[in-house]
Amino acid sequence: MPRILKIWMLVSCMTIFSVNASEMDKVFSLIDQRLSYMKEVAADKAIKHLAVEDLRQEQKVLQKAMRTAEANHLDADSVKPLFTALMETAKVIQYRYRADWLTTPQIDWQPRKLEEIRADIALSSDLLIKELRRRLSANIGFDQVSRDRLMQIVDEPKLSDADKERIFTALQTVKLKAAKLT
Repeated sequence: MPRILKIWMLVSCMTIFSVNASEMDKVFSLIDQRLSYMKEVAADKAIKHLAVEDLRQEQKVLQKAMRTAEANHLDADSVKPLFTALMETAKVIQYRYRADWLTTPQIDWQPRKLEEIRADIALSSDLLIKELRRRLSANIGFDQVSRDRLMQIVDEPKLSDADKERIFTALQTVKLKAAKLT
């Protein structure tokens, strides 16, 4: 085989691998982005003396995620564990920030309004669902390599490895909607 052909094949394989690695990282980057808003959520709730847990809001988020999943050809029930895990870890992050602020209050920092932050969270959730559909449609699942990438990319400082494991386990339950037989 001519040397130029070998080089071309090597470069092609490297390009395909880097595209696949980059594509794989999108889901994890969107999860990281979604969780990065929790410091502002915690701060706005603390300023307004609101509880971290808001079951009514959580129900709205879960219902919207399921509708968006359905519209994007994902099994709506399969996204429940993921969004439940994301909301539970979001609350953990908020509690950890609020606990830190009891001893070291934030000075000269003002969070955005909760409504603005929630709009950004909703957008990142929608993008996450669309990316999950794209990934699953391409038959790219969540294996040990992707678990390791999630552990690297999701780097919210108040998130533990156990929290990340919970998210990863929930990611593995997401699936495409079953095709209807006619």
